[in-house]
Amino acid sequence: MAKNFDKVAIFYDSIAKLIFGKTIRLAQTNMLQAIPPGSRILIVGGGTGWILEELSIVHGTGLRITYIDSSAKMISLAKKKYAANNRVKFITESIKTAPLSGTYNVIITPFFFDVFTPYNALQVFEKLHRHVNENSLWLYSDFNCKQETKFSQKALLKIMYLFFRIVCGIEAKTLPDIDSYFTKFGYKVALERKFLENFIVSRVYQPPLVQ
Repeated sequence: MAKNFDKVAIFYDSIAKLIFGKTIRLAQTNMLQAIPPGSRILIVGGGTGWILEELSIVHGTGLRITYIDSSAKMISLAKKKYAANNRVKFITESIKTAPLSGTYNVIITPFFFDVFTPYNALQVFEKLHRHVNENSLWLYSDFNCKQETKFSQKALLKIMYLFFRIVCGIEAKTLPDIDSYFTKFGYKVALERKFLENFIVSRVYQPPLVQ
């Protein structure tokens, strides 16, 4: 079964808030100040679109945003969010097949890679990597695959993966090691912040100078 978050779109944010409080949002928004004015931005797996409202606080105009999510209901909710005078192009499609063109000043992947197996996560990573240049920024937030998690954190991850495999058909069973992909392709960490005793990580990555 292909993954589809239509079934949980309406209450997805409420579930995240119930389990993690404000942390999920904070992990995604605390690096937005790093985005330069007038940026061409790619958001992949943005969900219900509340991040568009947060972006409009940082930059009320001038952003050109391509917003991709495979869930039609997530996209429908995202279209209702306030984006100020920024231009937003919505694409309802899997990132595996979604059309991308040129390079982006900023790529944002908020809690996105954790739904893929390591092999498919690498394929997606490589696709996105082809659309950055040496001046781009990659804003990444997700569960910390390098963290020696507590028993309670491991148990929570297992429950979450079981739930989303049953309800949404995600393919992953464990966190892929996305850190190793950034290292493999020569990215450097410009900014980093960790939450919930290192359970969640937020980073701004800079690509290598030579692609």
